[in-house]
Amino acid sequence: MSRIFNEDEQEMLISLACSVKEEFYEMRKGVAQTFYVFEIKEGSTYCSHAHNYSERTVAEEYVGFWKMDYADNLQYSCLRGCIIGEAWVRCYKKEITTYTWEEF
Repeated sequence: MSRIFNEDEQEMLISLACSVKEEFYEMRKGVAQTFYVFEIKEGSTYCSHAHNYSERTVAEEYVGFWKMDYADNLQYSCLRGCIIGEAWVRCYKKEITTYTWEEF
């Protein structure tokens, strides 16, 4: 289920996002379609404007990996702009091993 964050959540996620990656999805009409993925680590703290600039610990519901709900042309978009304006979904990291063959 996708989620659009409110202003307080956006502030928190922008300050805590780490391991930010832009992942390639596909080419559409010659333009790369990509999406951002970021991680919120357990025990992270942030300065909350909504709570009189006090230091708060991130809630468990935000801990883990998040990715944009759909790929887009992010050539002129930063993570901050996407957190504010795009839908996001929880995800997990999956390791995939691939092989290729080369001549001697």
